[in-house]
Amino acid sequence: AIKNIYPNPFNPVVSIEFEIRESSDIKFTFYNIIGKNVGEYDYGYTQAGIHKFTWNPNLSSGTYFISMADNKNNLSRRKVTLIK
Repeated sequence: AIKNIYPNPFNPVVSIEFEIRESSDIKFTFYNIIGKNVGEYDYGYTQAGIHKFTWNPNLSSGTYFISMADNKNNLSRRKVTLIK
């Protein structure tokens, strides 16, 4: 699950902290407010535990959704706001 996103709102980089309970392939997908896919990040095979990475999108100001999925179809979604 996505545990923490900071800062939120952000400019220009946001840190995404997430936790997984079992080792798994992890993929993040980023959507705009109307549901259009605006980016993907394949984190790859990851051991159980807490992890984080930074997202530095080249997008306009607005609200975006971050979706995290593992290879067992577990999903976690969070909303962020980019302010330029």
